[in-house]
Amino acid sequence: MLYKFHFHNSRPGELRMLNVTDTPGQWAVTSSNIPHAIPIQRLNPTTGGRLLGVRMATDGSFTNEYIYRLQQVNAMANKLAAAPFDIGDVLTVYQVRYKPATHFYLPITTFSTKQCDAIQCPFYKQMLPKIGIKRNMKRDVIYGPHELGGLNFTDMKVEQLSQHVHRLIGNVRKGGNLCKIILMTINAYQLHLGSERPFLSQDPKAFPHRQPRATSCLT
Repeated sequence: MLYKFHFHNSRPGELRMLNVTDTPGQWAVTSSNIPHAIPIQRLNPTTGGRLLGVRMATDGSFTNEYIYRLQQVNAMANKLAAAPFDIGDVLTVYQVRYKPATHFYLPITTFSTKQCDAIQCPFYKQMLPKIGIKRNMKRDVIYGPHELGGLNFTDMKVEQLSQHVHRLIGNVRKGGNLCKIILMTINAYQLHLGSERPFLSQDPKAFPHRQPRATSCLT
């Protein structure tokens, strides 16, 4: 995979990645062993390329990953709707098929609350009636723990946040180069926000100049 970035100062101190239309032209590689040049496909910074199973764009967005996961869960939900499963079969599909397919990428993605709900809702709408529960049941009951009378099904937006925090704390405790990078990133972001108190302990709405959540796991 080959990367070449072009930046433009849209405002003082703010860099923007230029897309393909901003920098027209063709790219190709040549070699003494190859009689002709090999053209290279150019992608916009917002276009995600698959790497380790996740489609992350060079600008940090996950638009392609979101579209793919939305289609994946919709297809899964349609198959579940047509299958003559009993309660045990449905719960097995949930544990063995749905959860592994929709949770392994959550430590990396930065899906919004609406995107998480859009991905998981089609499956739950087909699963809940098959186990004898109204599909419009309050989500507090669906996602709540058994101790409080809930069904303890996984809420994707909560799971994504918890995996982010788990990986962040785990990597900081391990030390090493990744720990240093994380701490430097946190310190730099603290300076960007201009807050004396640690920003993780404050309301994000207090910082309207914070980085967009779609491209920053810190916000």
